[in-house]
Amino acid sequence: MNNARMPRAALVIRSLPGVESLEREEDGWCCRLAHGWTTDALEGGGTIIDRSLAMIHAYVRDAYQTVPAAPAAHGGLSAVRFHLTTRSTNAKTGPMAVSTSSRVTCSPVCPFLPQNGGGCYAQSYPLNLHWLKVTNAERGVGFKEFCAQLRSLPANSKFRHNQAGDLYHNNGRISRTFVKELTSSVRHLRAFTYTHHSLTMGENLSLIKYMNRQGFTVNVSTESEAAADSAIAAGLPAVMVVKSDETRQSWRTPAGNMVLVCPAQRIEDKTCADCMLCHKRGCKVIIGFLAHGTGKRKAEASLV
Repeated sequence: MNNARMPRAALVIRSLPGVESLEREEDGWCCRLAHGWTTDALEGGGTIIDRSLAMIHAYVRDAYQTVPAAPAAHGGLSAVRFHLTTRSTNAKTGPMAVSTSSRVTCSPVCPFLPQNGGGCYAQSYPLNLHWLKVTNAERGVGFKEFCAQLRSLPANSKFRHNQAGDLYHNNGRISRTFVKELTSSVRHLRAFTYTHHSLTMGENLSLIKYMNRQGFTVNVSTESEAAADSAIAAGLPAVMVVKSDETRQSWRTPAGNMVLVCPAQRIEDKTCADCMLCHKRGCKVIIGFLAHGTGKRKAEASLV
């Protein structure tokens, strides 16, 4: 396609540093980065295919040259803060290590973001105050130091990654660099986390599968039985938010998977540290979380 027939948005992308070509193909727009250029979520250059020019623009506008490598020059992973609490004092979490990641790690498609409807439990006091301080770099450390802290935890310790936050990404595409380093750092732990990232974007599905194969349980967060069933069909563990007044303790989905309401929410004195089903359970079991926190009504509005 010549320049005269290119949309203005495509011409803007073509003019960005590091962009080698941008062409319309059957599956959408195909953007190729020149050799030696990269983004935090796509290492070593490569190809991005998406039907949305806006998404491609957001993905490649911060591309940088890897020779010489200078990711810190534009921020990226090196600018994100992480906080490790080696022993939580939260009554429901129990005495286990937990982390908090800056808000920039949140998935852009999470339905509980303020701009998507709201209802995130982590925006309740007092966790929200802590989360803000981590996001504003008043607490926490950089990624490399955070990984060093994780590696220093005793072997076989229980660890919940992200009481607030998600997996570091670039416009919804999980960073491979982040995944490989974090997974390596928790290999000696009984580690688990959750993600709202889309399974159809970039390498997200394969990266989440990789983490689970390495023993780092990444639960796919969903808001419907259909979405939870889909995640399990893809070979991933799933959790699901349910209404705060749900009285059932367990039930079956249309696909025959079992929904089990979080034991720590329905059993007095039961904690995450006691339970650990979010780390290890049957592959057909979906953990249901009762909507909670000050934004639970907003969260319930997102349920299907």
